[in-house]
Amino acid sequence: MPKALLCKHLILWFCVITLAGCAFGGSGRSVGRMIDTTHVRDIQKGQTKKQIYDWFGAPYATSVSDKKDNQGRPQAESWTYSYGWSNEGKTKSQTLIVVFDKEGKVVERQFNEKNK
Repeated sequence: MPKALLCKHLILWFCVITLAGCAFGGSGRSVGRMIDTTHVRDIQKGQTKKQIYDWFGAPYATSVSDKKDNQGRPQAESWTYSYGWSNEGKTKSQTLIVVFDKEGKVVERQFNEKNK
């Protein structure tokens, strides 16, 4: 389940960043906040939301799965950090998605960075 949620959000944010790059072409504008990549590789399964928050701050967006456990809690939650920049045909985009289980522990992470 978390993998499907991760893929869904990765595709969504890739589209958002791509469209933002097109909209801002040549104007030197940015969307989101640049991701400090220092700790991206340090993200491990089992880490807490607090640890991720301490490293990266507040996420650009959050979402929860529509699948619930027997107590009505979402099975998974994802935090998305996104950044997009464009100026005179040059673009940069970064997306970090961290998926947490219902206990708030990391189960997966995905990071994508593009420079053109």
